[in-house]
Amino acid sequence: MSFFPFAFAPRCATVSGVEEPLRFLKPEEVAGVLNVTVSQVYTLMRSGQFTAVKIGRRGVWRGSAEALEQYIRELQQMASARQQKLKASAK
Repeated sequence: MSFFPFAFAPRCATVSGVEEPLRFLKPEEVAGVLNVTVSQVYTLMRSGQFTAVKIGRRGVWRGSAEALEQYIRELQQMASARQQKLKASAK
């Protein structure tokens, strides 16, 4: 199941005549999907909360679509656990 909104269209590259989505997303693209600022995405990447790679000396950060979907799943699981804990404490 993909969490990407319909407005999000991953960039594509042509490899051997076949158009395929790019493997890595820019921090700006991740921020758009999560509806947060780019600096928040950099913080998530540096802290390791969102799995990303740092490329080259200049430190260009990129994250995969799979890592983004995993991060969103983890957020949903944490939210569900909080709700269950609140329900249990209210009884």
